[in-house]
Amino acid sequence: MSKGTNERSIGLDILRIFAALMIVIQHVSSYGLDGFQVGTMGWRASNFYCAGVRWAVPLFFVMSGHLFLNRDKEFSVLGIFKKNLTKLIVVYFVWLFFYSAISTDFSGRDLANGITAIAKEALNNGKYHLWFLPSMIGCYMMLPVFYALAEYKDGKYLRCVCLMFVIMGIGRSTIFPFQDNLLSLAAWKIDFPMAGYLGYFLLGCYLGRLDVTKYRTRYLIVALLLTLAIHVISCDCLGVRSGLLYGNFCLLTFAEVVILFFLARKVRIVTLPDVAKKIIIVCSEGTLGVYLIHIYVLERMQQLTIYSFTQWLSIPAVSLTIFGISMCVSVILRRIPLIGKWIV
Repeated sequence: MSKGTNERSIGLDILRIFAALMIVIQHVSSYGLDGFQVGTMGWRASNFYCAGVRWAVPLFFVMSGHLFLNRDKEFSVLGIFKKNLTKLIVVYFVWLFFYSAISTDFSGRDLANGITAIAKEALNNGKYHLWFLPSMIGCYMMLPVFYALAEYKDGKYLRCVCLMFVIMGIGRSTIFPFQDNLLSLAAWKIDFPMAGYLGYFLLGCYLGRLDVTKYRTRYLIVALLLTLAIHVISCDCLGVRSGLLYGNFCLLTFAEVVILFFLARKVRIVTLPDVAKKIIIVCSEGTLGVYLIHIYVLERMQQLTIYSFTQWLSIPAVSLTIFGISMCVSVILRRIPLIGKWIV
């Protein structure tokens, strides 16, 4: 295995933008799954898009693990905690309170009671998509331990922990997605802390050290298309939103994450104009803002009946619109002096 370099990977930047768009598509299509009867054309279209983008969220954990743990410059715990961890905590509470504020009824309340109501709503019932931030904060807090594990004896035990994640996280979730019988209850009694998103984060470190040149691009693309086809068709045949296939830890989702990460690392765009590279970097840096903002935009557009035409076209069209609006707002917010970096 070899460590990464300080050279910025345009391939990962492009993948980050693409993954952010897929998360928007996932949430837009989820409205269709909830709003259409199973088996109808609208449901099938929603299922097609929703099942095909399950890899987007875990891929962000994999990319973050790679970027934080595979770099040649000196690892600074203090620097990461001051710059990255602190920012993420502030951003989390800013948006937690924002979504609570816009959903709180202020009628008959004074300022103090209104603020108290917002705080209670934020801490008790945060917006559903914000779960991502505390999960990533937990990964950041584990960085010193992960770095020590990754560096000790050239990552000898890193492979071991990643293998345990595949067994206890991916394997167990695939074989026993529901705890509805004695065997599955017994399997889930073992508490392995790396079976969740911490495992994906650490896996990013391991995958980032593998030599991807030995994997043929065309074979990776064929494997990805085949996996996505099996994923979509299987979900359609089941006819329900099954945790077996819709989960972020099912085997098909895991395979898609690994293949896409390898493909992104193989991307080398040496002839891309500097302006294009700058646009890609700006958009890549705005993806966190897209994640935070897009639910607000989606809920406003939902009032306009976003499925007013065939769902095969409306889902990608609405998703691209929401993504574009969210990205523009994110880029603008980032440019606000002093406070921009603490918002998105």
